[in-house]
Amino acid sequence: MTSPVIAVVAPEHTDCHGGHCHYVYIFDRHHIVHQAEGGKSEPDNLVTICPNEHRNQHQLDDAYDRYDGKVPQSLLRGFGRGVRRRARLRWERLHPPQEKAA
Repeated sequence: MTSPVIAVVAPEHTDCHGGHCHYVYIFDRHHIVHQAEGGKSEPDNLVTICPNEHRNQHQLDDAYDRYDGKVPQSLLRGFGRGVRRRARLRWERLHPPQEKAA
């Protein structure tokens, strides 16, 4: 198994995708849909974020699971915009809207 830590980063990854931190040397590779849930290590399912954002991401992903996708606004306020967007994206990929029968 490869390490999720990226020590040498491509030039476009010179700052955290979380948007408000200043990590420039160490990034984690985060699976939007977790590998344990069947997520693949493909570009559309991966994002590079700093270790702090990675920890926050998993906390909010867990909250989405706990609240069945309806996380209280008071809890969401504690997370950055990128973390909230990725958590919602994960939830939508795991629970696509059901088509109504005609």
